[in-house]
Parts: sequence; structure tokens; C-alpha cells
Amino acid sequence: MREHESISSLRLFNGCPRCYWLKYVAGLEQDSSLAQLQGSAVHKAISEYHEGILWKDIKSSLELTRECLGDISDDDLELANYQVEKLIQTYMENVPKEMCDKTERHFMIPMVDFSTGEELPVKFEGYIDGENSKIDWLFEHKTSSSYWNTERINTDIQATGYAYAYYFLNGKLPQPGHQAVSSV
Repeated sequence: MREHESISSLRLFNGCPRCYWLKYVAGLEQDSSLAQLQGSAVHKAISEYHEGILWKDIKSSLELTRECLGDISDDDLELANYQVEKLIQTYMENVPKEMCDKTERHFMIPMVDFSTGEELPVKFEGYIDGENSKIDWLFEHKTSSSYWNTERINTDIQATGYAYAYYFLNGKLPQPGHQAVSSV
């Protein structure tokens, strides 16, 4: 039995139990896609921005992108870097640095059925991208072209899972609301 589950593993199991088995039980994992690696670069830059570190002062965007993407061609790196830079610039223009007072908060918490008190023998693990403890908001930074609206937030397993984690960590639910920032 696995020690923990994440939103990604739960989503995979829900969509295709055989794919879950191949990846998490048999160990046949695919390499990360370029989009996933770009997302890692964007998340790292956003975290540094909210921690008060000026993004351009840490590393050039090209160095940050190369660090997250690893061994790719110079042409692919240039395109990826352009996209990462565009996402970060749009984010920084629309979201004040003070909006998040905690970033990339790791959690590994019990999965409990609150109606019965039953605790599953596996933990729930993840990272909350950002929190504002003054107004009880949590932030999930999306770097894909899909748009998150209120309906999706209310029904998506990721939003539900992170609200559960926020509740477990802070003793209260996050406040409803969302802000969409898109550069796609």
C-alpha cells in the first residue's frame, strides 16, 4: 500500500484505475511533459516573488527555465522561456506581492471521513501554492490554458482537496472566491 495519495494520483485513479496501477504500483512512470516542467518554473518564480525576492535578481528567467526543464534543445528552451516569462510577468502585474503570506506549503495529513470519524490508512500529501491568512484565502496557480470558473472550483477534486488540507492545517475553511489571471 502506498504511504500517501495526492490530487494527481487520485485524479488518475478516478479517470483510469489501470493507468494508476501502471504508474503507482508497477512503477511505469512517464517523463514529465514540457508544460509540466514549465509549470514548475512558473511556480518557483511565483513563490520567490511572494517571498520578497525579486525574480530577475535571483536568476535570469533563462537560467530558471533551464534549471526546471533540464536537458532540452536551445530552440525549445527559448520558446519555453518566452512562455514562462510571459506567465510570470502577467502574474506580477496583476497580483500584489503581499497577497500571499505563505507559499508552497507542504502538507501530509490524515484522510478522514468526517461523517464517521474513520481515518483511512493512507495520508493525503500536496502543496498549497499560496495562502493569505488574514482573509483566509488559498491560491492555486494554474499555468495551463484551461480556465477556472466558480462552477469548476465548486466541483473539482483539487479545489476540494486543498480546502480540506487548509481546514486541517488552520482549523477553518478558506473563504470562497477566486481571481483568474491569464496570459494564455
